[in-house]
Amino acid sequence: MILMKRITSLRLLAGALLGVATETMAQGNDSVQHKWIDGNLYTEANYGYNFFGDKRNTYDFPHAVVDLNIHLGKGWHLSTEQEFEYLTENGDWPKHFSDEYSVNWAYVKKDFSPKLSVMAGILNIPVGLISSYYNTGLTVYDPLSENRVLPMKWHETAVAATGKLGKLEYWLGYLSHLDSGVEDYENHGVAARLNWYANDALRLGVSGFVGKGEFIGDESGAEKWCDYADIDYNYDYGKWISSGEVVYQSESNNVAVGAELGYRLTVWLLPFVRYDLMTIAHERNYKVSTVGLNAGPFHGFGIKLQMSQEGSNARFDSSLTYNLGF
Repeated sequence: MILMKRITSLRLLAGALLGVATETMAQGNDSVQHKWIDGNLYTEANYGYNFFGDKRNTYDFPHAVVDLNIHLGKGWHLSTEQEFEYLTENGDWPKHFSDEYSVNWAYVKKDFSPKLSVMAGILNIPVGLISSYYNTGLTVYDPLSENRVLPMKWHETAVAATGKLGKLEYWLGYLSHLDSGVEDYENHGVAARLNWYANDALRLGVSGFVGKGEFIGDESGAEKWCDYADIDYNYDYGKWISSGEVVYQSESNNVAVGAELGYRLTVWLLPFVRYDLMTIAHERNYKVSTVGLNAGPFHGFGIKLQMSQEGSNARFDSSLTYNLGF
């Protein structure tokens, strides 16, 4: 039933988006001369090993992400990202297709000017570095500072406005969960992000959410009021690259801090370090140190190797990636 509901919902959404596309293309056919499609294919194969404990191995394959953007002219765009991941972690593996497949976003967007664009559909909610796609992506998996406090790659049925005003960039959206089986998180409320670009190298940002929903860390299934707040940054200049953030969740008063720093030894070799500190309600504090290496010896291909230490436990993770734009 869950799978059939998901497929039905996706068909309805696809039909609605195609209807908008057909009407817009028909209206703009005389005046718009160039319409095109672009996108990106990303795939990876990961392996992780815990040096302590009974369940030590983690396998992540196949894992593929496909982005597709259709530019219709007159400022209209259709965008979607589909993701499939088969992750076997500590002896547990996906039991249903819904655990492996995700619609990260699928929306229609209208550009009125550089200062204002409006979008509606399944949107990625830019609260935190990961969901905003500002993270430097040096580690094999998404940073611990977020995945214990924030929804990862947060996406919801929503309507939002975004734009740029000088050195400022804003995003403001209203989230309204629909029982369609296509979102990972069920929240009702308002989310916002404000970025300030000091120069081409440095971005400072704040983001947050105020609303009601079912939140991670709460297994009761009951809806509660909860606020998320996040302060983050990116720095990329010369050989140095860095990102970091402070995250707060009001429902359980969880706090997380994380930062990473990398140095480009060559155009294809980048060692890095990372540190995460988390205060999780009803649990001990977590302090995780990570050192690793990113390598890209061939165009589109990447290799990631890292070691992390948390308390008395040590872990090794590796990843082979391929990225193709079209």
